Amino acid sequence: FEPDPENFDVLKKNIELNKITNVTLVQKGVSNKNETMKLYKSHASGAHSLVRNAKWQKDTYTDIQTITLDDYFKGEKIDMIKIDTEGFELEVLNGASKTLINKKPKFIQIEFNWHQLFREQTIYKFSKILSNYEVFKILPFGNSLIKVDPKRPESNIFHLSNFVFIRKDISKNY
Repeated sequence: FEPDPENFDVLKKNIELNKITNVTLVQKGVSNKNETMKLYKSHASGAHSLVRNAKWQKDTYTDIQTITLDDYFKGEKIDMIKIDTEGFELEVLNGASKTLINKKPKFIQIEFNWHQLFREQTIYKFSKILSNYEVFKILPFGNSLIKVDPKRPESNIFHLSNFVFIRKDISKNY
């Protein structure tokens, strides 16, 4: 999913250039509703957001269409969901409630940064939604995972953190 028209074109060209055939591109944002929303532009193309609160954002936006994961995924098996939406992760999960119950993805990865701080979102809040999952922090440089207790304050590092929620029935393997 890539809602920004410019980023979508770059992504499409890179996929074609590298002859990648196992990727489906969708030019939409992901949310808890199917609607038209404002995608606020940033100075860094990878940091555009549906959340309007960033000091680094430009005063421009693009109207985009959003879709829920519940409406997008029908018969497909899903092993992993990766959510990096610059502060809109909770809305994405709320729009995936049926997907989480019916598809039971093994892994759900979220980026966790200062957007969550300003929106009063915590790892604990995410863990309540993902109650059938254990929480692990992805350590820098991809070396390993460390299990975290979502109730502990130090689990909430609001800067460039990535967490993976691993389904409880397989989490002991990690």
